[in-house]
Amino acid sequence: MNETSAIIKFYQGEGTDSEGRTLVEVLSFDNGELETNHNYVQWLFPLNHQSAFNPTAPILTHNDIKLFINDSQLREKYLVSLNKMLSFYGITLADDCQEVKMHLSATFSQQKINWVTLGNHNFLRLTRILTSLNILGFPDHAKAMFEILETIYLENTTAIGTVTWNFWKQAAA
Repeated sequence: MNETSAIIKFYQGEGTDSEGRTLVEVLSFDNGELETNHNYVQWLFPLNHQSAFNPTAPILTHNDIKLFINDSQLREKYLVSLNKMLSFYGITLADDCQEVKMHLSATFSQQKINWVTLGNHNFLRLTRILTSLNILGFPDHAKAMFEILETIYLENTTAIGTVTWNFWKQAAA
């Protein structure tokens, strides 16, 4: 029998991240806390390889991935995490059960001041989110996110740059 991993316990509300925070506590962060804390995004959007920036971040196992793909409660909580970060970026998820779409929210012009700047660390976070979406069985969300990031990139090519754009393309593929 497989032992429940730290990331599954975290998402099930039975465990904490490496800083002792529950999922509920992380999701209660305001935008200032989301911007200044740098060790939560790896827990909200785990990957199947080691983080270069947070050595205590979880690494998804094959079993974790299967659970996220098949467990409706894990999927629901993961989408809450996605919506939290999209709101931080000024993006809205419109999931009408037929097609997943994302749009710029009414607060986008205000929100983008905090992250659409040269060399911004949020570009790496967005790459992680795109990658995690694909790994955990949310390809339609990854596609929708990439499409809205493309819109943002085309209007802010100098600030975002081609290196970031290429990372986003690769993560969304």
